[in-house]
Amino acid sequence: MRAFLAILLAACLAAGVTAGERVLPVLSLDGSMDGEDSDHPAMYFSYEGLEFRLDASGPDPLGPFDRLTIFLPRVGGIEEERPFLSVHARRGEAFDPEQVHVSEDGKLLILKLRSEQAARWLFVDTRQAAAIGELPEDRVILEDGQLSWEGAPPELDRRLLALVALDPWERALWPQHEVAIRDGRAIVEEWLQKEATQGFDAEAVGLVRRLMAAPVQAIAPERLIGVWRVRSIQAGSLGVFVYPFFAARIERAGEQLRLSKTSGSQRRQGLLFASRGGPEALIFLGGATVHDEPAISYSGLDPQSQGPRESDSVGVLWQLGPDHLIVLLDADYGTGFEIYELKR
Repeated sequence: MRAFLAILLAACLAAGVTAGERVLPVLSLDGSMDGEDSDHPAMYFSYEGLEFRLDASGPDPLGPFDRLTIFLPRVGGIEEERPFLSVHARRGEAFDPEQVHVSEDGKLLILKLRSEQAARWLFVDTRQAAAIGELPEDRVILEDGQLSWEGAPPELDRRLLALVALDPWERALWPQHEVAIRDGRAIVEEWLQKEATQGFDAEAVGLVRRLMAAPVQAIAPERLIGVWRVRSIQAGSLGVFVYPFFAARIERAGEQLRLSKTSGSQRRQGLLFASRGGPEALIFLGGATVHDEPAISYSGLDPQSQGPRESDSVGVLWQLGPDHLIVLLDADYGTGFEIYELKR
């Protein structure tokens, strides 16, 4: 389940890189009452060229604010405002004029509606003139000028995240795969403390321990390009299994690097992304295949994808030496993890 985005991935890469938090800075707006028509109260708001109003639309002109109206900006010297968008509250609901917020760029309005039973947050795209979704009150946190949320439908989630400063890999990552990035090292440590004591191969357990305990180095991505050997170390509740070395390569793929395991019955290919959190790790987003199946990309990088695929594989790459890399892949508290060890 998606964690609150205010703390999402905040401590995901314990060996040096910390991903940016998925938090949207917002501003609280104060409205001014319209004094010209006291029998029909309205509250006006403005921000960076954005003009909108809360008023009562029902038969009782003194009723609660149940309508939001956004106006077109004045152009060509025309002083008269023209309605741009009108959103009505549901029956029995009213807008809370003290809970009106806007993103710093003015593209998003966040308003609270209240009823006797519950409250909800409404999200309005001011550029597209559309209400883009809503969330119950308990799924949104607005604190110290920061908006975070959880449990949003996919389309609303994507549109909100489009306003957040994220690395490309963060935008592509599905919620189901967050744990593999955020908690990878913690999952390995738990396995070493609990599962690995069940009579597993001592040499293989020791290899996992040494690789994960080794200090990491800052990565110069261009120096990774070339031919490598890679072996898979797979660990879970049934044991730990170390496979032979197979052929692999790292090559330039547009703005990213691409890591490919090109031989053996189990293969992977995916892109490596830098993170603004630091130079000590790269994020792997790719796909797993078997034998001679065509290579497949991570589904989150496919704009046509509607959700994760079984082939999806994600992880974190660290450099242990000039010719020595590891990638912690698909770590999960329930099923285990895989480590790629790469050598020149």
